[in-house]
Amino acid sequence: MKTFPALALALLSALALSACDSGAEFLGGSLLTLGIVGILALILIAYAIMELLKSNLSSTEKIIWGIVIWVVPFIGAILFLVIGRK
Repeated sequence: MKTFPALALALLSALALSACDSGAEFLGGSLLTLGIVGILALILIAYAIMELLKSNLSSTEKIIWGIVIWVVPFIGAILFLVIGRK
């Protein structure tokens, strides 16, 4: 399993470079794209937390969903918004 981080890094690098027309564009274009995706992820997580706090769930359910959103931020927020709200 020691090869997993290296393989993941290689795949992410290939994905980032594939979004560019040239190697010179890599630092400007891909970092900008990653920044935008990061900001959108933060907005999604903040929205999920606000919806969690406003929901009619019990305190225990809110704590569990809060932990899920905290531990697995992007996926946890999507899961809460799709299946967690009543």
